[in-house]
Amino acid sequence: MSIYDSQYLNEMISGDRIKLAKLLTSVENGLSLDLDNYLENGSRVEKWGVTGPPGAGKSTLVDKIVEDRLSRNQKVAVLAVDPSSPLTGGALLGDRLRLSNADDHESVYFRSMSTRGNSNAIPSRIGSMIDVLSVAGFETIIVETVGSGQAEVQICSVADRIILVESPISGDIIQAEKAGVMEISDIIVVNKSDLEGAEQK
Repeated sequence: MSIYDSQYLNEMISGDRIKLAKLLTSVENGLSLDLDNYLENGSRVEKWGVTGPPGAGKSTLVDKIVEDRLSRNQKVAVLAVDPSSPLTGGALLGDRLRLSNADDHESVYFRSMSTRGNSNAIPSRIGSMIDVLSVAGFETIIVETVGSGQAEVQICSVADRIILVESPISGDIIQAEKAGVMEISDIIVVNKSDLEGAEQK
């Protein structure tokens, strides 16, 4: 019998973060759980994907979104994905350094994770991890992808709304017209407006 029984899940729902962390780790490692009953009875969850090229300012923008949700008295969770090294398999997992609310607010849950060698911008198990966070009562769940390119559109499979973060030096009009991540974005944010070219439309 799994240790993740109804009592365990109810304690997690009541706010036990150690149980939440352990369950997320097990799901990330391949555990499958039937959470349909919990998800059906839960409230509506906003699922946001934040994607864009490396260095565009995704983590800084996520911090501001978290700040906004806290001002609305919402519980918000962030899954921040970092690429794993093709040489060592390790990952820095440094996104939380840019989030001022990552560790000091009871209504915020932040988890860093690596791609574990996956070539996609998000790990394959992230949808199941989002389900766990939904059951745990988080009203907004944000997935920050690794620095992604034009073809990295997998975020659509787990998020309801996609924010694409770009910088003024991301490319010319030909680049913007190409198919890919720009086509699936609900909001395009041009960040770092102090750089040359920010005023060009």
